[in-house]
Amino acid sequence: MKPAASALAFLRRKQLKPAFDYRDVWQEEHHLHFTVAKAMRLDILEAIYQAVMDASAEGQTLRQFQGSLTPVLQKKGWWGVKPLRDPVTGDMVETRLGSPRRLRVIYDTNMRTARAAGQWGRIQRGKRSHPYLIYELGPSREHRDQHVAWQGLILPVDHPFWEAHYPPNGWGCKCRVRAITQAEYGRLQGSGRYSTDAPATTYKQWVNKRTGEVERVAEGVHPAFNYHIGKHRQLESHSLIRDKVNASTSDLALGTVSSLVASRVFTDWFRQPAAGSRFVIAALDEDLKRRLGAKQKAVLLSDETLAKQKQHHPELALAEYRLLPEMIAKGKAIKFAEQNIHFYTIHGRLHRGVVKTTEKRHENYLTTFHISRDKQLDKDLKNGKLIRE
Repeated sequence: MKPAASALAFLRRKQLKPAFDYRDVWQEEHHLHFTVAKAMRLDILEAIYQAVMDASAEGQTLRQFQGSLTPVLQKKGWWGVKPLRDPVTGDMVETRLGSPRRLRVIYDTNMRTARAAGQWGRIQRGKRSHPYLIYELGPSREHRDQHVAWQGLILPVDHPFWEAHYPPNGWGCKCRVRAITQAEYGRLQGSGRYSTDAPATTYKQWVNKRTGEVERVAEGVHPAFNYHIGKHRQLESHSLIRDKVNASTSDLALGTVSSLVASRVFTDWFRQPAAGSRFVIAALDEDLKRRLGAKQKAVLLSDETLAKQKQHHPELALAEYRLLPEMIAKGKAIKFAEQNIHFYTIHGRLHRGVVKTTEKRHENYLTTFHISRDKQLDKDLKNGKLIRE
């Protein structure tokens, strides 16, 4: 059976991101990126991604997915056990690449998370007629004890319990939820076989040894699934990326932002930004950060500024906004007043952008972006200080 269009859209909007370890691309980042641990070559990752997309679009079974992808990976040499260098530790590690079991994990994880993400949208759209969710076990031979304990739990769609427990809740987890009407809720509640009281949640501390980050994880939920897979939350996702950019080296920050701005996520935000939202549009290197006295690397574009941009500079297309990460990372830079840097780049025509840090230096914003002229560049060079050619 083919999945809903929303599940396919969830997969389609992702950008490829090679990673050595599954913990290198973490939780909400999977809303933005498609990754497979140890698939470090882009051609291999692209082949796996295309196979997942085909499987989703055509409703392929696991056997069909394995049958079409296995010879492709074998031909590319991504099969069996081979030594790979871990980019974080620098060590050579014997790693398991392609295998029938790995393809099962790739298939199951992507199909189930895509369906869960698509289902959540339908749940939200239909919650007036179906205001409750019931937790159900899937067709596994064995189930985790905590998941069995949640079977038959009925709670309102927007109950906080679903923030931590909306399935899937681990590798191979086949649990699911089903939306029900008020009338069905009454019938099930009256049977005495269902619970309508949210259980107390016990949390444990977990350390991501790849990054050193510490987080709280609910009992019964694998750390990799410690987020609401159904919520592609615009503001929270951008906050996550902003924090990652601020903590990264300049090269990694540029790569992260460039991938984000090139993605469908930016396209969607550009077309209809949420009120009060901001998008990470670029990253300052250490020298520019120091010259501005800024406390963060991330450069933000607010929905308010974008609205003004569209009004005053309608000639700028989406593709030109995608120049901004490279422009601010490598373009001509002129220090102009204490809190401003003006950037120039030529891409068919001369573009000018201005970045300003806030009074307390906590955030940096793109305040204007437009097509410029040599006369404006000469004026900026005369009144400012060239800090990068």
